[in-house]
Amino acid sequence: MIRYRITFSKFGPLRYISHLELQRVWSRVLLRAKIPLTYTQGFHPTIKMGVAWPLPLGWTGEAELIDFWFEYPTERGENPLPEELQDRIDRAAPDGLRATGLRTLEPYGHALTTVIDTADYLVEIDGDAPSDLSARIEELLARPTIERMRRKRAYDLRPLIETIEPTGPASFRTRMAARDSAMGRPDELLDELRVRPGNAAYTRLKFNLLPGE
Repeated sequence: MIRYRITFSKFGPLRYISHLELQRVWSRVLLRAKIPLTYTQGFHPTIKMGVAWPLPLGWTGEAELIDFWFEYPTERGENPLPEELQDRIDRAAPDGLRATGLRTLEPYGHALTTVIDTADYLVEIDGDAPSDLSARIEELLARPTIERMRRKRAYDLRPLIETIEPTGPASFRTRMAARDSAMGRPDELLDELRVRPGNAAYTRLKFNLLPGE
C-alpha cells in the first residue's frame, strides 16, 4: 500500500461544489484513471482518503491537498512514477480540477489535517475598494484583540492572523491559522476592515505544514 499526497487546483465551475461533492469527484477521477484504490474496512467500505480543510463555496484554491492510499504491489516493481500518475489523473480530471504535484508518503503517517499549520490567501476586492485600505490594515494589526462571534460563540480573531500584506490598491495577501482548534477566515478579516465580505474574490494560495511534514 502506498500513500500519495496530491496537490491540486480547484477553479472555474468546481468552485461551486461542496467539500463532500469534491471528494466524490476525486473518487470518480481516480477510478477513471484506473488507479487501484484502498478502501476502508467494515460493512460499508469507502475509498480511503484524507482531505485538507474545505474551501467555502465560490472560493478558488491554487494548491489544495488530498491524500489517497493506493494498492500498488511494490515488491513486484509495478509502481508507476509520480509523474505518470499525475498525467493519468489530469487526463481523467474534469474542467476546474488540475493536479499540480504528487509525492509519496509513509502509509501510516500523521493525518493531513493534523500537520497543517497556516494557510495563505489572496483577497481581491470587487468594485470600489476603500482608498485607505493600507491604513485600515495597519490599524487592524495594531489591535491587541479582535472580538467576534462565530456560530454563536465568541472568539478572538487577532491571534489567527499572522500577516497581512497589501498587493495592490484593492487586494492583499494574508497568512492565517489553519488548525482544528484555530481556523482563520479571510472573509471575517475583510469584515473587520469595514469592507463587505461578499464584495471580494478569495483564493487560497497554499497550506503551510508543520516543520518536518
